[in-house]
Amino acid sequence: MNAEKILELRRLYWERMCGMLYLEPKVIQHKAIYRPTNQNLVQVERDIQHCQLCLLGKSQKQNVGFYGQNLKVAFVSETPFTPHSHSSSLITRSGEMLHNMIENVLLLKRDEIALLSVLKCTPNLGDTNLQEPTECCRPYLYQQLMLLSPHVIVLLGDNVGQFFFMEDMQNMRGKKQIWEGMNVVLTYSPKFLLKNPSFKKDAMRDLLFIKNLL
Repeated sequence: MNAEKILELRRLYWERMCGMLYLEPKVIQHKAIYRPTNQNLVQVERDIQHCQLCLLGKSQKQNVGFYGQNLKVAFVSETPFTPHSHSSSLITRSGEMLHNMIENVLLLKRDEIALLSVLKCTPNLGDTNLQEPTECCRPYLYQQLMLLSPHVIVLLGDNVGQFFFMEDMQNMRGKKQIWEGMNVVLTYSPKFLLKNPSFKKDAMRDLLFIKNLL
């Protein structure tokens, strides 16, 4: 045994005596991720509706969202706004607020908008461990947006903004970003505004900025 190996063994011995532990490397098995191989929106919808890549997809019903025939603006929320696929019904309090933003401020009709979500299933109440389903759903949303190609993508809330750009809300809000050649604007989510009404003025400025992009 040469001098270098003796010194290495001595170092390892003293580190072990000091309490250091040595573990065998763990091999992590990554789950399959949806990789779109088509350019057909109907096929993407079918893939979403039959997705079981995560536990959420195996226990909840998938929601592909809604998109009008004369699409101008796609709104992206963290979880589905509508009760089921292809529905434009906004029945919750936050949904009603979004409806007012769309029709009363942006002056858009239902057939000029898309309602999409990062997660394609609604998580259970109190479920905060959403990293796995978020990563599984990511390619679905990206493919939907690239196929729909709206004039403007509106990201609703900080979590959705970080999903696309990994930037803080305050650094991005109310400014035009570019994603895959499309205009993107981040603003507050209706759910946040219901809890924090003092931010409504800022949200209104964001909406007027979005309106000028159309």
